[in-house]
Amino acid sequence: ANYENDFGLWTAINGTIPIGNKFENKFQISPRWLDNSTDFNQFIIHELIGYKFNKHLSFYQGYAWSTYYIPRFIREQRPYNDLVISHNVDKLSFEHRFRLEERFIQDVDGVSVRARYKLKGLYPIGKSKKWSLVFFDELFFNLNSPNNGPHSGLDQNRVYAGILRKLTDNFS
Repeated sequence: ANYENDFGLWTAINGTIPIGNKFENKFQISPRWLDNSTDFNQFIIHELIGYKFNKHLSFYQGYAWSTYYIPRFIREQRPYNDLVISHNVDKLSFEHRFRLEERFIQDVDGVSVRARYKLKGLYPIGKSKKWSLVFFDELFFNLNSPNNGPHSGLDQNRVYAGILRKLTDNFS
């Protein structure tokens, strides 16, 4: 009954910098447009340091800096932890990401804690594997209700489909 449907355009530049065999540094720069892709609404920078236990299991400590512009300017800082489980089924790669965020939102009294779960699929196109179809579904749950902040419970369900272009092994 109370939901919003808004077509948006989200772009992302992703990079990975290996640090030895087990550690890696990841980043993402993501400008976003809403209101049927007409209004610049958000800019996010993510930085993560991760440890790869094996080829299927990784843990990351991350930080996101975010600014919102519509309906008014708001800053948010977000330290978070990710647990990532990945596996393949034929050519299709799957990734399960479990995230716990501590959100420090401008004009909100206290810390908003949010849990997220994302199921992502990647299907390479062609033999070079430079292009891929990508899709995901991500659920967001607020775990508390700080004053002037988000209310506890289901926050969002994001469904995404798009195209990924791999420029190098570590940059897309």
